[in-house]
Amino acid sequence: MVVSLCTTTFATYVGTTNFYTAGQFKILQRKLECAFYVMASDEDEGPIITMSIDPKFSNVRDCVKQHQRLILHMERIENLFSMILFVQTFGSVINLCFSGFQIVLGDSETTLLRLFFSVDFIIASSVNLFLYAWPCQEIIEESQEIATGAYGALWYCLPYTEEGRLCRQSMMIVIMRARKPCVLTVGKFTPMSLQTFGSVFNSALSYFTVLRQMNEEA
Repeated sequence: MVVSLCTTTFATYVGTTNFYTAGQFKILQRKLECAFYVMASDEDEGPIITMSIDPKFSNVRDCVKQHQRLILHMERIENLFSMILFVQTFGSVINLCFSGFQIVLGDSETTLLRLFFSVDFIIASSVNLFLYAWPCQEIIEESQEIATGAYGALWYCLPYTEEGRLCRQSMMIVIMRARKPCVLTVGKFTPMSLQTFGSVFNSALSYFTVLRQMNEEA
């Protein structure tokens, strides 16, 4: 009970941290989309949105710096959680395999309580792994959407001046970098994602089939 509580608590912490990071990527998308817009107030007509170029490129510069900070943050998170995700993923495969095998081995004398605990353990292992996979999937998707946000900034409508050229180049660099998503990996082997979450069940089922066949032949 204590081990399950600690494991779930840590998974929730990692998931919350990753959801926060995905949210920061989402915020950056909106900032990029509005990088060249300036809100001007008019007493008669109310707020008016106009497109303007900041001579100091403060909005664009801030977006580029924030993108770099998020990439650096992801590198640190990757170095911190990579091996933890590997242990968690490998452990989930083993837990799902042997828990399912224990259910199959049950006979008429197997108590209902024992069966309940086995099913409950499978569900808990699945939910625990999902708490890692879902936020990581959000990071992958939102980090790639940075390119869409930068393209939607109407950089192609900027005037063909030196200032406009520099702004376009900055946006193109952001778009090119965003084509490579930020990911958390499972021990540097494969990205943690919902696809990996599904692969864990496929692997567990494969090992379960082997164990069941060996048991029938014994």
